[in-house]
Amino acid sequence: MTSTGATIQSSNANNAIINVTSAGNVIVNGYEYIDSTQDILIPNNNVAGNEAPNVLNIDNVYLINNSNAQTIGQRIIDYYNGRFTTKFKIVLDDEKVADNVIVEENFGNQLNGFITELDIDLTGGYVANSQIVAKVSDS
Repeated sequence: MTSTGATIQSSNANNAIINVTSAGNVIVNGYEYIDSTQDILIPNNNVAGNEAPNVLNIDNVYLINNSNAQTIGQRIIDYYNGRFTTKFKIVLDDEKVADNVIVEENFGNQLNGFITELDIDLTGGYVANSQIVAKVSDS
């Protein structure tokens, strides 16, 4: 990025901070954003042979390019491999959909996730059938 009539103090891909010392015309030149749309395929090695393929298609993502697409794709696969969907009954206090909860499951793991579903039985003492999408807690 270059400028005439001002000094560039700092800049990045989205902006520039310039210092103008006197009145006049200021011209800032930079590079146009080039969209490098591409298709990449990242195999999920944790899928059993008898499972149907589940293709995840991610469109309209910016700031991903040829040099980081494989790495970001693998991170997305790792994220989906590390999450669980589980259903359980709770006595409802003030929980609501989208709340973050920590639940201890039968194998002693703590699942940290978000409530995605609540089916509330108001006549049964506020018992709710709930569902969370979670990952095993690091703690």
